[in-house]
Amino acid sequence: MVTPEMFERAHIDDIAEVEAAPGIFIKMLHHTDEGVMVRLIRFAPGAVLPMEDTHDLGLEIVHVLDGTLTDNAGSYPAGSILYGKKGSSHIPASVEGCTIFSINFVD
Repeated sequence: MVTPEMFERAHIDDIAEVEAAPGIFIKMLHHTDEGVMVRLIRFAPGAVLPMEDTHDLGLEIVHVLDGTLTDNAGSYPAGSILYGKKGSSHIPASVEGCTIFSINFVD
């Protein structure tokens, strides 16, 4: 049986936003000591991650919520879902700005 005590709750407006790189803002929705992360990431117009984003620990799933995310492999408009396999890497950016929902897994 599921009970209310089994769930943690928060409102997105109550979660602190941290500027991880110039123009890239992250709200950490959930994380574990093992490295699993669930994040809401906002790219301001023209923002580029200043380093390669590597997926060393496992799969990354990204859902583009608004705007267009770009990387060295292409452009991904709102509604796109990306699967970054373990060992893959890219340099995410956004010309117009975008918001993505990202889950990083650990194998």
